[in-house]
Amino acid sequence: MDGAGNGNGDHLGTNIPGGYWQDDGAGHAAGDPIMRDKHRRRYWLFMAASYAGFGSSMLLTVGLLTGVPARSLFVRAAFLVAYSSLVLTSVTSQPRTSLAMDIAIWVGVMAALAVVTTYLRLDRLPRWAQAAFRQLLGR
Repeated sequence: MDGAGNGNGDHLGTNIPGGYWQDDGAGHAAGDPIMRDKHRRRYWLFMAASYAGFGSSMLLTVGLLTGVPARSLFVRAAFLVAYSSLVLTSVTSQPRTSLAMDIAIWVGVMAALAVVTTYLRLDRLPRWAQAAFRQLLGR
């Protein structure tokens, strides 16, 4: 932190990473996000991922509450977008890392999630793995 943020340990759920400018000056106004001024591309990627995650989690919740089957393409796609958006907001919140590496990590997580949610089914696992999952889930 460069002293311009709020300095109380920013949290992704409540504040933009890096905080907000506390005063006017040098092309910014009090209340403007510091990240937007210092890391513009990272800021807009963070915001887009945040909006996508919020919207898809709302769709996922409504879908599940209205009885859309959990294995449906709708639920799987909403889950993938929501979860991968969470990963993207997390990795882009660190301005001292390479943005290209952050995007590569996100692509890798997205690909792994797509494979797991498409092909992993409990009834296709070996019996010992099925038993372990059932025990873990309390069934």
